[in-house]
Amino acid sequence: MRNVAVVVLILAVSDGSQDTNSPATDKQECVAMRFILGKWQGKSSLQPGQGRVQRSYAAGVGGSFLVGNNCSYYPLQKANPRGETHVLSGFDKIPKNYVMRQFHVEGFVNHYVLTEAATDGKKLVWTTESIENIPARWRARETYLIADQNEFRELFQLAEPGKDFMLYTQTHFRRAPNNFKIPECPNGP
Repeated sequence: MRNVAVVVLILAVSDGSQDTNSPATDKQECVAMRFILGKWQGKSSLQPGQGRVQRSYAAGVGGSFLVGNNCSYYPLQKANPRGETHVLSGFDKIPKNYVMRQFHVEGFVNHYVLTEAATDGKKLVWTTESIENIPARWRARETYLIADQNEFRELFQLAEPGKDFMLYTQTHFRRAPNNFKIPECPNGP
C-alpha cells in the first residue's frame, strides 16, 4: 500500500506596506519566505528511507499568496518496503500571523502557525495548531534552515500524544535551473 498526501500551502506575499503595529519581525519573515520562489530539487531521508523531492513555489491569487507544489517519492526499499509518494502545495498569511495549511489525500488537515523566525531570516519554525482526522493531541513541526538563496534544509518532526517531537524526515533542497521541468510524481494520485 502506498501513502499519498496532497497538501496545500499558501503564504501571502507582502506588497511592502505593513501596519505600523505589526511585530518587528513581520517584514523579516515575509522577506525570509521570498527566497523560496522558484523550483527546487532535493534528497530526503530518515524514517521512510531515502527519497527524492521536487518542489516549486510561485506567487498566486493575484500575487497575494505564495503557492507551492511538491512531490516527495520514496521508492520500495528495505527501510520502506511499500514505498511512499507525497504530493503537496502551499502557505498563507492572516493578519499578524503566518499559517501553513496542508490537505492530505488520507483526509488529514494540518494547520501550522509560524512559531519561530530567526532575526537573520535563516530559520523558520512552523508548529501545528491543530491536525484534523487523526487521534487527538498529535503534533507536527516543520523547520526551514536557510543556507542562502539557492539552498535550504527542511526538518519534519512528529510527536505522539504526550511525547516529544521525533525527527521523521530531513530534506536538503537546492535551487533547480530555470529550465528545469518538474516531472510527474511517480505513483501520484
